[in-house]
Amino acid sequence: MVNPSTMKWRAVAGAMVAALVVSGCAQSLGGGTYSRTEARRAMTVQFGTVESVRAVQLEGTKTPVGSLAGAAIGGIAGNTVGGGRGQAVATVIGAVAGGLAGSAVEEGATRQPGVEVTVRLDN
Repeated sequence: MVNPSTMKWRAVAGAMVAALVVSGCAQSLGGGTYSRTEARRAMTVQFGTVESVRAVQLEGTKTPVGSLAGAAIGGIAGNTVGGGRGQAVATVIGAVAGGLAGSAVEEGATRQPGVEVTVRLDN
């Protein structure tokens, strides 16, 4: 039979490893990343010369689905840790961390490649 204390530590270790792996998926927006609203802006015909073309990333979606799913999983994982007040604290911490991780996973999974075109307009 497996010792319950050992099982709790394994659960904690597994949750920590999962959190570290998921946090690696989170990427910040930089100079080569555009929000979905910034893409496809020019709506008029103008003449010019293409100066450069480069690959960029369009940020992913940020709906409550990823956060809620992550919070649920994190809360369940946190609930397996400790007892009494410690268990309640671990549940809350697990839910918060899971929500953040779930949001980051959703955004990273829905990220799309795009193209930035720089045009010098003929004026």
